[in-house]
Amino acid sequence: MALIAVVATNYLLCNNSNAQELNTFTFSGHINERRDDVLYLIRFRDGKQITTDSTMVRNGAFQMTGTCESPEYVLFRLGKGASRYFFIEPKQLILSESDKSLSKGKIHGSASEDLYQFLTAEQGKNRHADELETKIFNEAYAKDPEHSQSDLEKLVRFRNKQKADFKKLLFQHADNASAQFIYATHYGEEGDLKEIEDFITAAQGSNSIYLQTLQERVDFYHGIAVGSEAPDFTLPDINGTPKQLSDYRGQYVLLDFWASWCTPCRMENPNVVKAYNRFKEEGFTVIAVSLDDKVEAWKRAIEMDGLPWHHWGDLKGWQSPVVKQYNVKGVPFSLLIDPKGIILAKDLKGKNLHIKLEEELIKRK
Repeated sequence: MALIAVVATNYLLCNNSNAQELNTFTFSGHINERRDDVLYLIRFRDGKQITTDSTMVRNGAFQMTGTCESPEYVLFRLGKGASRYFFIEPKQLILSESDKSLSKGKIHGSASEDLYQFLTAEQGKNRHADELETKIFNEAYAKDPEHSQSDLEKLVRFRNKQKADFKKLLFQHADNASAQFIYATHYGEEGDLKEIEDFITAAQGSNSIYLQTLQERVDFYHGIAVGSEAPDFTLPDINGTPKQLSDYRGQYVLLDFWASWCTPCRMENPNVVKAYNRFKEEGFTVIAVSLDDKVEAWKRAIEMDGLPWHHWGDLKGWQSPVVKQYNVKGVPFSLLIDPKGIILAKDLKGKNLHIKLEEELIKRK
């Protein structure tokens, strides 16, 4: 996940006007080899970089005062050139002797920045170790591809342990904004819902924009989880007529996200056709939501694959609001929805689709 996505919805953090003393930070220091320039503080808001504060650097010295409700990862830029990311928080922060690139010199006064440097150093060690293990596997594969399976399994185990150990480290520091930032940026996907909730609990009531982001993610994932009511939406069908998902209550619906350019989708289509023909008289239908952006390719794929069900799409591809509403990260992706609009299962493919439909439509009669 990109940094800007993690703090996409937070606008309320800092404001130079009406600042309360408890939320005030002061950042001062000296930059060698730099006489007069402007130092800018840039924050991340709604996917954009927003300059919120600035101060003059005179004869290399500077001091900036602003407000911040909780530790926040920001960008400082010197003039139009050198820049540096680090954590600010409501304290007195000091940059020790730094060169004009801003890359050197230590930031004093921010516990979040101290921990962030430690955690990113650990990440660096992990990357280096992973490179060595990957090199060992590649050499083994080059020598004997047919008997390298054990080496591959060893590499996978190594990576899994490395990931688990680093997550454990983040959990140990869950009450610190830097650990919250890294977890929210690199982890916390839909399949990790319980883990995200555990991480929020481990934060022990601390507050930051990154915890807020994780809580919003939990709320969102719960809304599209198995057992939840499928979010309603309206899309045009292939002829441009608006269609609404909730109009299909009373039927079992396979909501199938796909695209004409998606080879795995096209390979799965015959299986879905078989399921459709087998269960359509039992109250089963398919609504295929296309991620195509060219109607000709979309129509051609429907005809070539012989797909006799409902076809909807807005020709916006990955930018379609419905794609984001259902957290579609790749295609094919499907959800089986029952007659009451409840999500029964996700991503059923091959025989698993037939087994689930038989269980719902035949065995429960």
